[in-house]
Amino acid sequence: MSNLSNLKRVLFSIVVVGVAIFATISPAPVSAAEDELSALKIEKLGAFARIYGYVRYFHPSDQASLLNWNQMAVFGANEVLNSKDDETAEKLLERIFKPIVVDLEFYRGEEKARPETEKVPRGEVVAWQHFGVGLDNKGLYRSARTNRGSVEEVKAALFGNVLQAMDANELRGKEIRFRFQAKVDRKPCRMQGWFRVDRESEERGLFDNMGDRPITKNEWTRYELTGTVDDDAELITFGVMFFGSGSGLIDNARLEVKDGDDWDELEIANPDFEEGDSEIGGWVGTAKGYDYVAESKDVAQGDQAMRIAKQTKAVAASPGILKVVPELGEVIDAEIGDGLRVRMPLALPVDLSYAKGKDPNVDEFLAKVDKASSEEHNVIATAGVAITWSTMQHFYPYFDQVETDWDSALVTSMKSAAAAKDRASATRAIQWLVAQLHDGHGNVVDPQRYRGMKSLPLAFGWVENQLVVLASDDESIEVGDVVTQFDGVDSKQRLEEDEKLIAGSPQWKRYRSTSALSQVLAGAKPVKLKLKRGDKDWTATPELSDRPPSPKKRPV
Repeated sequence: MSNLSNLKRVLFSIVVVGVAIFATISPAPVSAAEDELSALKIEKLGAFARIYGYVRYFHPSDQASLLNWNQMAVFGANEVLNSKDDETAEKLLERIFKPIVVDLEFYRGEEKARPETEKVPRGEVVAWQHFGVGLDNKGLYRSARTNRGSVEEVKAALFGNVLQAMDANELRGKEIRFRFQAKVDRKPCRMQGWFRVDRESEERGLFDNMGDRPITKNEWTRYELTGTVDDDAELITFGVMFFGSGSGLIDNARLEVKDGDDWDELEIANPDFEEGDSEIGGWVGTAKGYDYVAESKDVAQGDQAMRIAKQTKAVAASPGILKVVPELGEVIDAEIGDGLRVRMPLALPVDLSYAKGKDPNVDEFLAKVDKASSEEHNVIATAGVAITWSTMQHFYPYFDQVETDWDSALVTSMKSAAAAKDRASATRAIQWLVAQLHDGHGNVVDPQRYRGMKSLPLAFGWVENQLVVLASDDESIEVGDVVTQFDGVDSKQRLEEDEKLIAGSPQWKRYRSTSALSQVLAGAKPVKLKLKRGDKDWTATPELSDRPPSPKKRPV
């Protein structure tokens, strides 16, 4: 039997693993709603998270490597949350994992002895090796299986981009609309339509890039952007960007101008993408590392659409990226909760065919997982906790230096995640978990949170144990004024509550929390401040602006 902590020291370099978790829908103190979820179900969620990490990062089979593991987290979380209490953890976890990992063994009792196996050369086994965690193998960190080739993405620009441009003189002062249909793969990716007006004054003109409403659906959907063209506009540029792995599709693009109550279509090149075979005429692809090609099998209308795809390359099989390789018979044997243990091989014979698995329905199962989705916030939140906890459990190198009970943190965050009723509470459950690492490299972001966000005309800092104004665009508030209350809450108390969800040192937490005070979410009520300047005390409700002022740089 392999000792997992020894295995980690052998297989993994001691490196900092930076993982950004983005909520796909947008302790936390335990509420009454959280108490309603059975303790048994929380135990099952914890067991799922533990097995998820073992199988994702260590099971060497081909079919496990084919799985979309982000989708698997959603699929598994949904199965656990909707399971019946009378279904045993063993049966539930077998139902989730056995279709792809047939040699998982669940049992209770004393740890079993390692099975006797014939020792074989390292060139005859398939096993995972990790230098850090290579989630995409594009940076310093890398993950690979011995004696198995792979497909990796090439080095590419941050995003792919296709566009057109037209003269804007005839459209000055008029309202325009850019419409198109799009869909993306179920891999971690998104698309964003955009348009931009260039002005004679060289000041910023009309601009929208859907940054607050990215395209993430795996079904054809209509999207549109509207706005008024600046009076000194010279050029209008419009297009679609692609971020992430895999590919996205575009079809049926239209640029229109409003005339009374009607929209008149403007002439653009190849709006339906019907012109061209391997390349799409009339549109310009501006970023390296992406293909911009015609698609005829999956279209919204007509015969063709355009596909933007991240370019890939084949990587030949090799004996490994590290010197040490697990041997046949070496296993993970670990308790996953309530006395239940899991046993799983770390190495398999190189000639063992696992591409289809031993289950004849494995392809059907892979397709079912790939289509997994949920509108329930607690499903997305528990999936996010499973991904975050298991990744850090196996790759975070500083558990011996931070004072945190990571197993207890899993239980607490799963309780909060399972009770999540909205995007904010789903995000908070994952933020709290990451905060338990006390490492400023960790951050959890819900991009939709910033949609329509405004700002106070103030910037704050923590000075001499007080919340102080460092910059102000409000005539009634001066630099140096002290904010004693923020929306009726003592300023220090407000910051301490916010910092429970921020990872990092005390100094980093305070910097992040004071910086965030300027942000006001769309639809939020006006912010009421209580201030002090010398002997003067007063309240103020500042008008919101698009961005906070920048504090003046201090002299060196």
